[in-house]
Amino acid sequence: MNSYIEQFKNPDGDGYIIDECEHESAESLILTGIFHFCGCGFPEKCLIFLRDMLSLINTYTNGDLTEYLKNEIKTAGTLGAACFMYYLLDQKGFTEHGGAVPGWLSDNGEGLLNDLNSLELEKESE
Repeated sequence: MNSYIEQFKNPDGDGYIIDECEHESAESLILTGIFHFCGCGFPEKCLIFLRDMLSLINTYTNGDLTEYLKNEIKTAGTLGAACFMYYLLDQKGFTEHGGAVPGWLSDNGEGLLNDLNSLELEKESE
């Protein structure tokens, strides 16, 4: 199983380093180091949403994308929120665009999904 965040492991100790900033946890690295979010509010909910959206893209198979999105998005709340995440994931290089978003997971996206699955997050979004 590959990992995306492993490349940021601090060689001199615990935690991670990205852009010369240290992060004590994988959660902090993903939210504030990779996605440049502030980290306040409900960071675990954000990580769960990110994990669930990557999982959804990973399980997508050929078919009508519009119907798929309408029928299968359970954690997004709205189709607009899901599409926003798809654009963000594409911009960050965690998906390959293909003919339309969400496309499919890139190697980095698969690695990040593996990392998120290894964190002790809730099993399903509320």
